Amino acid sequence: MFLVLEEDTCLYVYASPGEAAADIEALDVDTVRGAFDDEARPYRVEWIRPNRLGKIVGPLGWAQNGDYCFVIAGEPDPSALAAVIRRATAIFPVKYDASVRELERRLTGP
Repeated sequence: MFLVLEEDTCLYVYASPGEAAADIEALDVDTVRGAFDDEARPYRVEWIRPNRLGKIVGPLGWAQNGDYCFVIAGEPDPSALAAVIRRATAIFPVKYDASVRELERRLTGP
């Protein structure tokens, strides 16, 4: 299980970091506020090819998605993952709500 908290405080659950990267557009990845696997390892975005932005004329512009992947960013941090889960106002897909709550209980102990 791979969990991603976005700036809208929704927690999105994916099967893997690769699935998350395929679902979250590169132009939107800056909205990610936290990414962890279910072993509490934090992840960060690693750019393969950066987004490209440009101007046509005046306020009109263009954007082209880059390519990125999620990579492990450190040692497991159970308290940080628990904090991300607590900050979430919703979990999507909803069918993972119970699994995420159980993970939170496991991380915070008895």
